[in-house]
Amino acid sequence: MIKGSLRSFCHLFSLRFLIQESGTITKDQVRPEDSIKPGDSMIEEIPEGDKNTFELLKRAKETSDYDEKIKLYDEVLELDRNFTEAWYQKGFALDRKGKSDEALTCYNEALKIDPGNPGVWCLKGFVLNNMQKYEKAIECYDEALKIEPGDLFSWYQKGTIFENLSKYEDAVECYDRALELDPSDAYVNERKMKLLQILGKTKDIEENIRNCMN
Repeated sequence: MIKGSLRSFCHLFSLRFLIQESGTITKDQVRPEDSIKPGDSMIEEIPEGDKNTFELLKRAKETSDYDEKIKLYDEVLELDRNFTEAWYQKGFALDRKGKSDEALTCYNEALKIDPGNPGVWCLKGFVLNNMQKYEKAIECYDEALKIEPGDLFSWYQKGTIFENLSKYEDAVECYDRALELDPSDAYVNERKMKLLQILGKTKDIEENIRNCMN
């Protein structure tokens, strides 16, 4: 059984790396503390029985071959079926190969183990969005935001889904919540401005420009 310390360490560099790699969030929005890379000193602190698992995870992260990633995560899961990170990492690799249904299965397995993990809810929402199951994707982001109301990525993704559904007022509201968390995010602000133009809200556009200049 994998110890909690290893689970926590792996979680530090996993979810934000996946989100950054997916291309749906800017590099500046990835927190430095979430980009910690595993090192030899950390391996020495892990109990001997867990070192194989750590090495498998490290190799999976380092390779760019998604088939190899999936194989390595399967090896981790053979050692511990309750290793949440292996499930969602495998799910992400499957999603990148266009296997959305299989990715969704992995995310569901991860959520059975850790239903309070907002990052996995985000990843599940992302794959459902790609499958054009927009309402179900919104439900996932709502779950993530119940757990972590200050998650910028969830507000942004929820806004893009409303935008896809032509629910522009709802999308603007989500972008506003994202901008409350990070007023300097030019990309989110650009999407908001575009929608305000579509809605013909000239006064709101002018106010938004003033706020950006302050």
